[in-house]
Amino acid sequence: MPEYDPNEDLPFGLGASDFPVTFYDRPQYAFGNLLRGDIDGVTRAMLSPDTMSPSQMKTVRDVLLKGKKVNPILRTITDIATNPLVIMGLAVGIWKFPLGTTNSILQLRKGLLPKSAAMGKMMSGLHGAAMNLRSVPGMFESLLGITRETTEFMSRHADKANVIFQKGGRLSKVQGYTVSARLDGLHKVEHYMVKTLRNEPEWLAFMGGKNVPIAPGLQNSMDRNLLGLSDRLRGWYNGVRAEVSADPKALKRIKDAVEKKGLKFGEDVADYFPHHGNYNRYYQRAIRGTTGIQYRKWLQKEVATKVGGEQIARTGGMFAKMDELKALEATGAIKPGFTNMVQGILDRRSAQAASKVQGIWDDVSRIGFDAAKERATFVKRVEEYYTKGEGKGLDFVRRLGNKRMARDTLDSMAGSLQDARFSGAEAVAKEFGEIGKVLSNPAQYSLNPWDATGRYVNSVASSYAWHGTGLGDKVISIATQPGIFKNAPYLESYLYDNLIPHVRGLKSFPELQRSLSFSVRKEKIYNWIKETPIVESTLGVKTKDWLMGYFGDAAGSSSAEGIGAKIAHSFYLSTLGMNAAPAVKNLLQNYLTTMNTPGIGPQGMYRGLMGAAGQKGALDKMGNYLKAITSGTKHSTAFKTAFPEYVKDMGDASTIVESMLAGDVAREGYTKIMGVKGGWDKIKTAMLMPFSTSEGFNRIVGYYAGRNAHLYHNATKLANATGPAREAILAEAGKVGQSLTMTSHFTGGPLGIPKALTNMWAPWRQFMHFPMRYAGFLHGSLRMGANPNKLDWGTIGRSVAGSTSAYIAARNLAGVDLSSGLMVGALPVPSYERAPFYPMPLVPPMVSTAGELIKAVAMGSTDKMGSIASMLVPGGIAGRKVYRVLAPRFAGYKERTPEGRIPVYNDKGSLVGTQSALQLSLRALGLKPSGVAAEQGAASWLLSQRERLRTYRRDWLQALQENDTTRADQVNREFQKAYPELGPLQVKKSDIKAIENRRQISRLHRIEKGLPKVYRPIFQRVMGEASLGTITADIEAGSTGTLQNYFPPQ
Repeated sequence: MPEYDPNEDLPFGLGASDFPVTFYDRPQYAFGNLLRGDIDGVTRAMLSPDTMSPSQMKTVRDVLLKGKKVNPILRTITDIATNPLVIMGLAVGIWKFPLGTTNSILQLRKGLLPKSAAMGKMMSGLHGAAMNLRSVPGMFESLLGITRETTEFMSRHADKANVIFQKGGRLSKVQGYTVSARLDGLHKVEHYMVKTLRNEPEWLAFMGGKNVPIAPGLQNSMDRNLLGLSDRLRGWYNGVRAEVSADPKALKRIKDAVEKKGLKFGEDVADYFPHHGNYNRYYQRAIRGTTGIQYRKWLQKEVATKVGGEQIARTGGMFAKMDELKALEATGAIKPGFTNMVQGILDRRSAQAASKVQGIWDDVSRIGFDAAKERATFVKRVEEYYTKGEGKGLDFVRRLGNKRMARDTLDSMAGSLQDARFSGAEAVAKEFGEIGKVLSNPAQYSLNPWDATGRYVNSVASSYAWHGTGLGDKVISIATQPGIFKNAPYLESYLYDNLIPHVRGLKSFPELQRSLSFSVRKEKIYNWIKETPIVESTLGVKTKDWLMGYFGDAAGSSSAEGIGAKIAHSFYLSTLGMNAAPAVKNLLQNYLTTMNTPGIGPQGMYRGLMGAAGQKGALDKMGNYLKAITSGTKHSTAFKTAFPEYVKDMGDASTIVESMLAGDVAREGYTKIMGVKGGWDKIKTAMLMPFSTSEGFNRIVGYYAGRNAHLYHNATKLANATGPAREAILAEAGKVGQSLTMTSHFTGGPLGIPKALTNMWAPWRQFMHFPMRYAGFLHGSLRMGANPNKLDWGTIGRSVAGSTSAYIAARNLAGVDLSSGLMVGALPVPSYERAPFYPMPLVPPMVSTAGELIKAVAMGSTDKMGSIASMLVPGGIAGRKVYRVLAPRFAGYKERTPEGRIPVYNDKGSLVGTQSALQLSLRALGLKPSGVAAEQGAASWLLSQRERLRTYRRDWLQALQENDTTRADQVNREFQKAYPELGPLQVKKSDIKAIENRRQISRLHRIEKGLPKVYRPIFQRVMGEASLGTITADIEAGSTGTLQNYFPPQ
């Protein structure tokens, strides 16, 4: 057999091949084999490229440039020009289905696609609202208007509030409480708590009179800075209310809506502070009994009139949180001992209420009604007592919200008492105690000014956008048109059950049920902490109190949404924090999506960057932005000045990082971080800056590409238009830019999240948004041609050709493997084979991390602990990459080659290869140099070739042993066809011995013989009975000359 010589390989028809063989290379190899008539090579190239023999790994380029020293540019041109994916992609995307104009983007936005092009239910899960509502005229545009109004309202007022907080500087929690207490009027006798408690004997004895304010020393405990901050916040609240109050009719509806979200809007503006309360456990139980159909009917009725919240109003009369009032006692603002006095009153009231309810329950129980009648009678009698009888002074109905809520709560209490009967007298007594607290103790609100202000602006913004703009009425009028959902009935449920609640900042029914289910578990944890002595003795009183507050039902305690957001937030920091690789790959998105969208193309991208129709391009505007930043202008001000059109249509760039810090891209535009950022907050923002900056850059370029492309197509109209007509054309161009950005950049928010993910818990859907939306982008593009009734493959064709060309050019010219950042890498396809849950294509980081941990524990291996730890630490992924590339353990800086290349080692210290300093740097940043990818691909190919060669030899020798010459000749012919350079198969004495052993010696013994002979005895003893079976098998197999191994000499 001739030996392979790298200097003489061309005579054998072999040349160097490119590794790895990716999706973009397979058709090229298949095409080369097809031209040679090698059908086996075609099949292997497409389905299993690692099994291609050396002769099958030849492309058209190898034939055209045979024996020549190839220039990288010529090689790149040849590879691109002869790649079937590029040829077919261009033929489909340019010739058969040309780019067209931006009108298709406008048609999509306006929902004017024909009914025949309505989105099918099966594929609807991949898409956001724009594609799903593409055949419902006006619906998406109206919903988009509401989200934009919400975002603009929040940005406008939240930015002002943040300026106020920043001017006040860094405050302690207690200082924040004092500011809120002054806003709330705790230093005045008109406060609700004073009115509720002033007739109690304990109050009179402690306070020295009826009309005595709770915090008479409040103003004296505040310095000038705190007083100024309080006054500025008062002006801010008044400013928000003034804007909302412009339309008296809308004000009434907005007030009703925000109060149904749990916010007391405020009657007396002079002493207003937002009160956010939580539900009591009994009303939560009542809501849990609501079915999805009932909830939907109720919500449809509410949105058609006032639009209610996800639950009944939870405002009523409230008290400030006791622990926060206690903190104010230490400042001198409140008389020491005040909270103990109030708690004593509440405890007494609770005991009285429990006793009264017990008496009513005992009377009703003795009557002998059935369960339903018993509950109804209990509700009626308790309600009469608290509204007409001796208990009416406790303001029972107002504190529980309204009459309906009070009845539902009482009915739930009766149900709990019925259930408690089965657990004995102690359980019933405990239930009476809890009922007494709910009936007598008001809900509590927090005095945290930052949290309260953020909740306030969030609640008011979405309610104002729905009611104050008329867009909510427009949505309902469209949705109630006869036959509007005829071709896609599922859209009605999608609209009412998902989009409308989320656009209004509310919970959908599945989210509501998840929240309530969590509250049940939280209550059990709370009771366990409260009743288990070991908690206090082990953790201490302070820790126990903190845990009870965290798992309690006061505002600011734990919730399903809050915990989910924190989990997702931490994984954003660990995976994207200081990680350059996702940011660099993200920069390919305009190339991947925007440029391939109908009406855009390379020309549209150029116009977006350079300008068109007299309008400046993104590059010029970016230059102005950088100049402003370097001159000391504040980031937000510089951004709004440089990109006014973008800000008007898309909002501030801060929404990107804020949604990640909030832990949910579905909240993009609906989340504002309030208060002065501390050191850690600034660090987290800086860690996410690489990715958020790349995403902001992408969106700006995409927006101006759409805007300027539309202006170019309408340049004549624009040139001849003046006044309102010109403004209308510019506004329409802005809508195209906005729609293009939302469609091709997969923005978040309630309208951007894929339908299949809308109701998922934030950690379950993390990092699933982009791949699903990209798959939806390609699928939806089929209906974005000139005729939506016919499939248009242009976008897919252009995407295939563009991704293939970019991959080849980057590999040949820049030495970088971009395959993971192009078309196939962006789709929801399975990850690497060793990943947990493989071949599942979409696995969120929380699940994959848990899977890795379980896998490591099950296998007793610590190899994966490093990767697991990196997922739990901010910046962990980036830090681990840097360590595994640059640490002396993995890079032999002292053993450089004469060419200056650095040896690279694996975890076991074995040499992998040598790399240049540039390649090491790229790897440290998370980018894969083509040389590294080639080494990995070549290693995989060699292993496959080794296995294939062994299979040929094994089958051939087996046929020879069985004296089947026909089969042996067939195998030999197949081998020579696959490897013509290697000649026929040849047999050696060791081959005959190996096949004899394989047929006569059992597996366990073959493994044992792999151990050094001197070590075998100890392992034979440990194997015990297991080894007896192998001995017997070997004896029965006949004389093999191996029995002596079982009986070593004594």
